[in-house]
Amino acid sequence: MVMRSRRLEDLFGARLDDMNYQDIKGLVGNPEAAEAEDLDYKRAHYGPDDKGREELAEDVAALANHRGGVLVLGMAEAKGVPSRVFDVDLDDHHLRRIRQVVANNTAPPVPYEAICVANPDAEGTGFLLLAVPRSPAAPHAVTASPSKDVLRYPRAQGARLTGSPKRWWPPPTGPGTQQQPPAISGWPMWKATSFCQS
Repeated sequence: MVMRSRRLEDLFGARLDDMNYQDIKGLVGNPEAAEAEDLDYKRAHYGPDDKGREELAEDVAALANHRGGVLVLGMAEAKGVPSRVFDVDLDDHHLRRIRQVVANNTAPPVPYEAICVANPDAEGTGFLLLAVPRSPAAPHAVTASPSKDVLRYPRAQGARLTGSPKRWWPPPTGPGTQQQPPAISGWPMWKATSFCQS
């Protein structure tokens, strides 16, 4: 089941899983579609290096720990407003890598849905939406490098996820909480759904 957000559905003019390429492309230059606590644009896929893995883990955890939201890969922004389309590859390799990064670098792993919105004029490319619902299992920690030994709990704050500081929750403490989460294998199953055509 795809994440629902009345604000984002009103902005996009459709449910996330019903959007087409022109719906998203039409956001270019629209100040009402500016980045917010529940919406972030990425020009390209997250990098395969430690910095890219950490940024992806932080972004999905911040959304899950707050109100939920959508990461739109394939759209550049200028001052938070979508400014130019840069189609990303919608291949299985990138989807598997995102799934692996989220599973291995967040604790408990953040559930999300990958929604491919293909460019009808360029096969295998388009927009990749990562829809992250607000999580009942929050807070989700980031365990990615450079500080694998320290758990960090990001939360979306302010108008943007990237470019402004994320708020970091302290680790949960007190009666009935754990100082450190159990091993990932001890956590309940998480869900990463893909709505992409292969």
